[in-house]
Amino acid sequence: MLKELKKELLKALTNLKTEKFDGVYSSDQLNISDRVVGGKVELINADGSLNVAPDGDYELEDGFKFTVKDGVIASIEGEEQPEELANETPTEDTPAPDDNKVAIEELQKETAAIKAEVESIKEILAQLTGSVSDSATKEEMQKFSKEVKTLTDTINKVAKLPAEFSKTTKSTKTKTDNHDKLMDVIKLMKK
Repeated sequence: MLKELKKELLKALTNLKTEKFDGVYSSDQLNISDRVVGGKVELINADGSLNVAPDGDYELEDGFKFTVKDGVIASIEGEEQPEELANETPTEDTPAPDDNKVAIEELQKETAAIKAEVESIKEILAQLTGSVSDSATKEEMQKFSKEVKTLTDTINKVAKLPAEFSKTTKSTKTKTDNHDKLMDVIKLMKK
């Protein structure tokens, strides 16, 4: 059971999606239409769907750094903007207010799913902790070992008894003693 719980925990941790890793995004996390000012930037969800990237500074694994405003690249680090592009507001790629609502709702759903994953992981950890505390203590194991040893000793004594009594000595006392020993073994085995 403990092994199965560990597997479930590992699976849950593996499936937990991380949007951002150390402030650097990979090509699996961002979709950029063009690496120029005005290029559309979208976040790639776990299911492959796209959401408009929130405003902020971004960096890709290859060192490309840029700032997003309204879902498009507003500036690129180390590159001067021509005056006409800086004042120009892209209209075609600017999301409508409804698009923002949809994006917010999708992010809220994703957040709820991640929270549910975290709760699931917490439950698995609680089960693991409980199973560890349920395991036998050292004292219980020693007691069990003593009982096994006593039972083994008794079985060895019985094994030394002859399978058939000598035909010359069939005393009632020997039969009674052997019968009592056998009954003791049966009692021990029933415990």
